[in-house]
Amino acid sequence: MPEVPFFRLSNENLDVTQKAQFVLAVKDGIARGISIAEAAKRFGLSKNAYARYKKQIEKGTGAPEPKSGLKQKLN
Repeated sequence: MPEVPFFRLSNENLDVTQKAQFVLAVKDGIARGISIAEAAKRFGLSKNAYARYKKQIEKGTGAPEPKSGLKQKLN
């Protein structure tokens, strides 16, 4: 049985196409019997990243949601 490719994405913010590729690869891994955590680990991301990116793609926006809390002050 072929496996999901093993490569790591950088910890930088991913663009929309990379997010979509990641979500599709994890879905493909699930269909092959690989857990979400294992498939996401092969990309160097967490299973929470999969859920977050899947939600963003379903909403039709690839941009991250604004963070809550106070904005940092410049020194």
